[in-house]
Formats: sequence, C-alpha cells, structure tokens
Amino acid sequence: MKKTILMLFVLLLSNMAYAEIYHYYEFGLNYERGDISLDYMNIKPYSYKIEVPVGDFIVEVLSNNNKTLNSAFFNIPILVDYEVVDEDTGQITSGGTAILNKSKTVLMLPYHQDASEIIIYDSNLNEKLKIDVSQYSRITLQKAEEDLKFAGTKQAVEDKLETLKENKNSILLIAIILVFAIVLAYYVMLAGQKPTKP
Repeated sequence: MKKTILMLFVLLLSNMAYAEIYHYYEFGLNYERGDISLDYMNIKPYSYKIEVPVGDFIVEVLSNNNKTLNSAFFNIPILVDYEVVDEDTGQITSGGTAILNKSKTVLMLPYHQDASEIIIYDSNLNEKLKIDVSQYSRITLQKAEEDLKFAGTKQAVEDKLETLKENKNSILLIAIILVFAIVLAYYVMLAGQKPTKP
C-alpha cells in the first residue's frame, strides 16, 4: 500500500515537471569591430526560464504596429582580462584588459507570437542589427512541442500539456493532500505498533 501511494505521488510530481514550457528565440551573433551580424536564428522550447546576462548592448522586440513587446540589456563578450608572465621567474609582470575585434555570442530572448522584428543597439543607441522575425510570428505550439520529443503524437502531447496547464492548481492540491496522507498513514502505523518487551 505504501509503495502504491509513493508511486502515485512520484508520477504526479513527474507530470507537473512538463506543465510549463517556455519558448525562446535563439540568435547566434557575430561581433566584428563594432558591427553585429546574424549567424543563425532558431525558436526553441525549454522547460525552464532563461536569464539574459546584462551588458552594454540593448535589444528590442517590436510588434507589427511598432509596439515594444520586450527590451533588455545584454552582453557580447569583447573584454578579456590578461596577464603577462615572465618565463624565467614565473612572476606576473603586467596585465590588463584587452578589447577583442571579433567575438561570438548566443542571445536568448522570450518568444512573442506577434513579434515582427528585433533591433539591436550599442551602448550609444546606434542601431547595429535589425532581424525580421515576422515569419516566426505565428509558430504553432505543436511544432515547438515536437522538438521536445515527447512520447506519443503531437496532438496527444498538446492535449496533455493543455490539460496539465488547466489543472495545475488541482494537481498541486492533490500532491499536498497525498503528502499529508502519506505522513498521516506513517504515524498511524507507528502508533498502531505495540512496543515489544525486551
């Protein structure tokens, strides 16, 4: 009985892990002497939220009617700390920070279904890159979920995710009740055992 209750509890918790899916634009960016170019772009689903490292560059996500859907500061790694070591003594003789002429980075941004373009600015608000994302503006949840490679058909996965999203609070309540029931059953069993005489 205890094993059955425990298995049900584990099954409920594992299903809750699939309840939230977050979609992100993934941009491969090239930096060269102040210019930024796009290497590649994807839209990917993740089961967790992704934080963008803050930096000096600015990105803005715009809708079809030029409404700002999202904006953020982000970093392109162009500063590198270095040290010069004397080969004879092994001592550090100097060092500093170098500015790279070329660099690559991956920028992750939350997906917006009604986005039309993404604009990247430098720290002086000079436009460096404009990316047309209108072709991805109506991507379906089915396609993104297929990329996660869930078992079953795409429709079954979408139905299961939709059900889990609708019943998230119910599942959480059931999980709490199950935990309480397991703890209560454990204490009832302990209370029901008679002490043995030595």
